Amino acid sequence: MTIDNTGPVLSSESNPELKENDSRLKYAVASIPSSKHPDVNEDFLLAKPESGYFGVFDGVSMADNGERSAKLVAAMFNGLANINGMDFSDEEIKDMIKGYLENANKLLYDSSLRTGEVLQTTAVVAYIRKEGEAYKITIGNVGDSRVYSFSEGSLEQLTIDDSAIKLKHTDREEQKRIQKKLSNTTKPNSLSPEELALFKNRRTIIQSIGMERIKPSIEQINAKEGDLILLTTDGIHDNLTDDEIEDIVRRCDDPDTIKDLIARAAILRSNDRLSQRSKRDDMTVMVVRLGNSKTAGKTEGSIRQGWANVDEGLKISDREKVISAVSSFDELFSALKSMDGIGEGDRHYPSNLLISIISRVRAGESDIDNVTKQLGLRKKVRELMEINQKRSEILQITPDNYVGEDFFPLRTRKEDGSADGVFPLRPTIDRDDNNFVGNGSSVQLSPWWMNNNDPVSKLIRKIKGYNF
Repeated sequence: MTIDNTGPVLSSESNPELKENDSRLKYAVASIPSSKHPDVNEDFLLAKPESGYFGVFDGVSMADNGERSAKLVAAMFNGLANINGMDFSDEEIKDMIKGYLENANKLLYDSSLRTGEVLQTTAVVAYIRKEGEAYKITIGNVGDSRVYSFSEGSLEQLTIDDSAIKLKHTDREEQKRIQKKLSNTTKPNSLSPEELALFKNRRTIIQSIGMERIKPSIEQINAKEGDLILLTTDGIHDNLTDDEIEDIVRRCDDPDTIKDLIARAAILRSNDRLSQRSKRDDMTVMVVRLGNSKTAGKTEGSIRQGWANVDEGLKISDREKVISAVSSFDELFSALKSMDGIGEGDRHYPSNLLISIISRVRAGESDIDNVTKQLGLRKKVRELMEINQKRSEILQITPDNYVGEDFFPLRTRKEDGSADGVFPLRPTIDRDDNNFVGNGSSVQLSPWWMNNNDPVSKLIRKIKGYNF
């Protein structure tokens, strides 16, 4: 079963018809295209709970056609997923998945040689088989898509990214230690020089399906009834830390709720310009529950309630931070669109309504009090309007204002000539006219700088290209 990945902003799929006493695998998935290309999603996935096969594929953007690459490899996995794994031993399953990844690699590489169109994608696949009261999970991985397990309140990354970590360290336990540290880093300056270099290059992968040679990573783990398995592309785990993902999963065990909370939290983080982890990318998260839930009743009552927990309790990629960080109305409108609106008490303001209200306020057709205070939105709108107003004011420089060669404290003058405070401005000269430009504000110059020998006049003449 596959998902159409070119549809709405938040595409989702699940098998909610399964009851709590059903021993089959319950899963849910969300896949969101990047805001950089909202009409194309280069992530693809496949879920076959009836046979136990799950996989996510992230087309490499630097290739010629990442979307097609992911779809081709997913289609090959669909063929493997039609095989009844119960007929084979653990070692045979490992060999089958390894062979599938190698054959998929050969298909894309040969196609690239033949057509000249570079085709590359990541691939992480899992085969889940029930063995008595327990489960055996076989995982195959190439690239930086991931598989996590959640068991007894703890999240563990089962795969190791094909990143520079593997070039620096050959010991698997050391690779896992560094990977875990980088996956929870929010302040890179706290890292050692080597770790910082790895963090900055963590989005560069050393192998993907479609290269001349690959070495798939194949793992087998044991799991138990009620455990959760998560498959993610880097748009999820680059934006969110492992600890943040773990916090979400701890609060509820329903796959449908979990995938929604994780996807929405990743969207918010991707728009948080203050975060060192922020990344605009396609995002896919798949959540699989093994058999019956052992904590039935812990699940939040609804998606909206669960989302409130993320917003108010977990503080993941706080929406107020996102709004606070924007520096223009275009950025503000983009952030509002990503939030699906703002809730205030019993009233919910959709994004398009908020944008319409703010646009009318800017045009002078509505009062700013009509903008909700929620998440500091009214404060931000007022701030942006004041910035725009200052940019339209005439700034007057005189030698009396000069205090140094780097900063000029400029006294703002409104059109009626009244003073409006003093603030520092780093000067640059626009050579095409006689305007002094700084921080986007035009500064009206008097002819005094052409004839005076004070430091201001000399500096301006030097920058303007005059030799006297």
